[in-house]
Amino acid sequence: MKQIIEALDLWIKITGVNPEIRDYNKDDWDVYKNNQSLSESLKIDPTCLTTIMMLDHYVRIYLKERTFTVQSILDDFAGMTEYLQQCRQIYSILEMEEIRLLKKDFINSMLEAMQHYEINEPGIFQAIQDPGNIAFLRRDALRSMVNLSVYQFLQGEPDDDTPSYYKTIHEYWNINSLIEEATKMRNGISLNFIRDPKADDSFFAFAIRNGQTISILTDKEKVINPLERHKSRARSKARSVFKRIDENHFPYSLLNVTYIDDEAYIPPHKEQGLVVHKKQSVPRMQLNELSESEIIWLVMMFELIRDKFFAKGFKTKELSYTGEMLHVNDALIKGVEHLVVRNYLPLVASKVSVKDASFEGIAPFLKNKSNGDNLWIEQRYCSMVSERYLNLVSAHDSSNKFLVSLDHISKYKKESIMRLDVSPSDLTGVHFLSFMDSSRLNKEDSDLQEHAVQLQSVKATQIGSAEQLLYDQRYIARYNYVMMLQLAMKREYYLSKDKIFTWFLNSVQNNKDAIISTSVGDDSTNIRFKTLNLKEPHFRDLRHSQIKLYTEVKGEKYTYRCVKSGSEALVAVLFRPTSPSQLAFLCGCEINELPDVLQHWIKPRRSDDPLDWAIVNPWIDDSFEVVVYLSRSAYNKHRKKRGLAANRFWITEEMKTEKPYFIKPTVGTEVRFSCWNGSEAPPGPWLGVITEIIKEGRVYGIYKVRRHFDGEIQQIEGYQKLLRP
Repeated sequence: MKQIIEALDLWIKITGVNPEIRDYNKDDWDVYKNNQSLSESLKIDPTCLTTIMMLDHYVRIYLKERTFTVQSILDDFAGMTEYLQQCRQIYSILEMEEIRLLKKDFINSMLEAMQHYEINEPGIFQAIQDPGNIAFLRRDALRSMVNLSVYQFLQGEPDDDTPSYYKTIHEYWNINSLIEEATKMRNGISLNFIRDPKADDSFFAFAIRNGQTISILTDKEKVINPLERHKSRARSKARSVFKRIDENHFPYSLLNVTYIDDEAYIPPHKEQGLVVHKKQSVPRMQLNELSESEIIWLVMMFELIRDKFFAKGFKTKELSYTGEMLHVNDALIKGVEHLVVRNYLPLVASKVSVKDASFEGIAPFLKNKSNGDNLWIEQRYCSMVSERYLNLVSAHDSSNKFLVSLDHISKYKKESIMRLDVSPSDLTGVHFLSFMDSSRLNKEDSDLQEHAVQLQSVKATQIGSAEQLLYDQRYIARYNYVMMLQLAMKREYYLSKDKIFTWFLNSVQNNKDAIISTSVGDDSTNIRFKTLNLKEPHFRDLRHSQIKLYTEVKGEKYTYRCVKSGSEALVAVLFRPTSPSQLAFLCGCEINELPDVLQHWIKPRRSDDPLDWAIVNPWIDDSFEVVVYLSRSAYNKHRKKRGLAANRFWITEEMKTEKPYFIKPTVGTEVRFSCWNGSEAPPGPWLGVITEIIKEGRVYGIYKVRRHFDGEIQQIEGYQKLLRP
């Protein structure tokens, strides 16, 4: 429309903010965001009606708040006259008869729709006749039609019957139940709430039936990786659900969202009228019980859905499936004998084999491929992986747990037998995979948590194309494959950790001379170490250090004396190895002489392979830090042996400034002092010169000093009280 382009050009001139240029000041931020909204409206509404109504709202608000001083008008009267002319011109376009009729027709159509749905609340009619309010709700509805996900599970001939609009919002616990119900509903559209035990996984879905075509339009979160939410932090999950709430006008009041200190919070749902996994739905709300904005938006959505799926007969390029259909090929069509279903392609999926879930089997399917840093783990333990643990299915996104656990080695002597407590095809209840008695698994104890890993399952409620679901199946199988490796690794770790740690401790003790030599400043080994002054607190630095090189004195508990001289240790050197080569240095050996589990002692680079991000190497989590305790004299003595200058790092710059005392001053040295004859002197500074040294010593020395100002001789004890002038 030519007029709208002209109005948008005038809007840019009036505001001085060009939407194509991001260079704007803070005061123009609102205008910049408005320009983005106008650009979006042009893309989603070819009729430009939404853009016209939004622009009308923005112009009236902006010009109402725009102010000028009399002086600024007088300074540029011609420019101000031109500016006012542009304002008058944009108003004349927005109030053209053609545009006025377009807006009037749209508002009348909305009023008629409300009557059709038997919604007669006065507030609704007032909200519809508010041009700004109705403009943004129309924008939101059009945006939702673009952003909501469309899945079609059956495609066939349309029905000539006029579509029905269901006025009741029903709640389901399972998307499969909704799809089944959609095959039985009359031609039309219904809005449904799919509740998840984890509230932030709940979502809304329009069920649409047009003859033999069954469609779902939903705000269910799109995930590329089936374990994406498993990897996400709680805060990012919360942001995701509130983003969905903000982008649409679904009645998420069903989640009882509350706000505490401006933070949104979803309390846990206590269901009383619905048992999880039952197929029947529960009516929750009537259309006229929603808020005004929700009703108006929902009616707009019904009209847009009718136009797209009924009038235009929209069809997706490929059919969609759910996770349940991976294991029950005819899960959908077996219950729709009343529909004539032609050319339905069931989802054919064989079980994922151990080979399919291996490093080589998963690699072609990964976008961010693994570098193989942890491949040694797979090569070491792959013989313990069984196919029976790869193809697990749960009936619900959040209700089932598959748990794998080791025997508690110190308590259980019987041979470990891996078994599955229930059949993987059983889609009800909580499944446990165990090395222990199921009775032990049901107890919440630290032993179970420490020795267990949790498997993932293909959710029966997952939705996607055949390609996506087959990828999800293989990826989850890969994750479970890796968890079996994790379990085997934990098993070996608990059996051998004491033996390997003892070997490491003995090796470090035998190599202590080389370690001490490095601790005084030789960094040619590239091992990271930190030198600490023990007169300062270093609890955080030293609390994880299990290996300590020091001289033990009988009867002195928790006292670490110098490893060389046995005197008071005031210096600690902390070694923090980060690679196998650094472990080898501390042990005084080559990398290939380390225990094989320590030869790969390095964190892997990140990739999409669960072998890199999901597995936890218990050896890396162990601390192999080494602390060397030295006296200050021993520390600098070893520095001297290596040809390094003395380093009194414990004397800080602040200390030098505050207490710059002399070391063994001589007769004739000029000094500053603040006390004499055993008592504090009056405020100084006092200066003088040493005339006689009766006894040398930092604390007990006796020095005669002649004061400059009166020539009187004063006696000062200890050269620590003689400061540099």
